Amino acid sequence: MKEKILFLDDEDNLLAAVRRAFRGRFDLHFAHSPDVALSLLEKEGPFAVVVSDMRMPGMDGIEFLKVVKERSPNSVRIMMTGNSDQQTATDAINDGQVFRFLNKPCSTESIEKVIIEALGHYRILTFERTLLEETLQGSVSLLSDILSLTAPELFFQASDIQPLVESIALKLAPEEVLQVKLASLFSDIAVVVVPPELLIKAREGASLSADESHALYYSLDLSRSLLSRIPRLQRVAELIFYQYKNFDGSGEPRNLDVKEVPVGSRIIRTCKDYMHLKKTGLSTVECFKTLTLRKGTYDPIILKCLAEIVLKQGLETQTQRNLKRVGATGFEPNQRLEEALYTVNGLLLFAAGTTLTELSIRRILNHAKITGIQDKVLVSQIPMES
Repeated sequence: MKEKILFLDDEDNLLAAVRRAFRGRFDLHFAHSPDVALSLLEKEGPFAVVVSDMRMPGMDGIEFLKVVKERSPNSVRIMMTGNSDQQTATDAINDGQVFRFLNKPCSTESIEKVIIEALGHYRILTFERTLLEETLQGSVSLLSDILSLTAPELFFQASDIQPLVESIALKLAPEEVLQVKLASLFSDIAVVVVPPELLIKAREGASLSADESHALYYSLDLSRSLLSRIPRLQRVAELIFYQYKNFDGSGEPRNLDVKEVPVGSRIIRTCKDYMHLKKTGLSTVECFKTLTLRKGTYDPIILKCLAEIVLKQGLETQTQRNLKRVGATGFEPNQRLEEALYTVNGLLLFAAGTTLTELSIRRILNHAKITGIQDKVLVSQIPMES
C-alpha cells in the first residue's frame, strides 16, 4: 500500500501540475485551504507526508504545520514558500518542525526529490516506532513472566491493585496513568535480589536494621538501573525507586526531599499496603483503620481517594465470577485460583488469588506430568476488560 501524501496550496495551477506529474506514482490528496486540509487529515489520515504553501488566507503555512504536528506527529512536514527569509525558516523549524523547504517556483523534479526523501524519513520513523513498541511489549511480557514465577504471590497481588491504581492515578496523576500502572505491576522486581520478607517488612513500616536498610536501598537502586535500560520505562523505574519513601520523609531513599517523591510512587505504596491487609482477611474498615494508624506513612489525599473508590465501587463485589473446579487440563489464562494449588508432595505452586497466565499454566502441566498435582482446585473466570 502506498503512503498517502497531502498537498495544501491555494494555487490551482500548481496543484494541477503536481497531479499530472505524479499521477499513479504517489497516493496524492489535495486541498485548497487549511480547513479542507485539516478535514482530510482527520478523515483520510494518516498521511506520511504533508506539503503546505506558506502564504494562504486565514492560516499561514507555519500555523497549519504546527496543527499537523499536534494532530499527526508522525507525518513528515514540508514547506513551500516564495519568501525565503531567515525568520520564516526559523519559525517553520521551531513551530512546525519542517523537514524540508521548497522555494517557489519549484520544478516537479525538485518536488519529487523532496517527496522521496520525506517518504524515506517517514519509513525510518515508522520502523523505529514499531521496533520500540514491540521491544517494550516484549520486555513487559518477559518481566511479567519472570516475576510471576519468582514471586507469584507478590506479583499477582500487584496485578490485583491495577484497577485501584488506575482509578486514583486518573484523578491525581492523569498525565502518567500508564507509567503508574506499569510501575505498580513491577513494583516488587527487587525480589530478585532480596528476600520477599524484607519488602513486606518495609511495606508495613517496620523498623529496619542498618543491613536491611542498605539491602533495601541497593535493591531499589538496582531495580531502577535495570528498568531504565528498557526503552520508555525510565519513568516507571523512577516511580518504583521512590515507593518506600514515607510521607513524613522517613524510609528509603534517605537523602531525598519528600517533596521530590512522585505522586505515582505514593499511589502504588498506598494501594499495595491496602491490598496486603485485605489479603490477611481484614474487612475494608479494619484495613483503613490500620493504614490510618501508621502515622506519617501515607499521603492523606491519596488515602482519602482510595477509601472513596473502594467504598463507592464495592471493590470486593464489583467483579462477578463464575466458580468451578478444574484439574490440570482445565486451566485457562485469566482464571483466578480461589484456593492454593499444591503438588501431591505438598509443594505450593501458586497461592490463592493467583491469576493464571500461559506460562503459569505451563508450569502446572509440567508438574502434573512429572510429580503430580492435587486432583481439582476451585477457580473463577475473570471477565476481560472491554
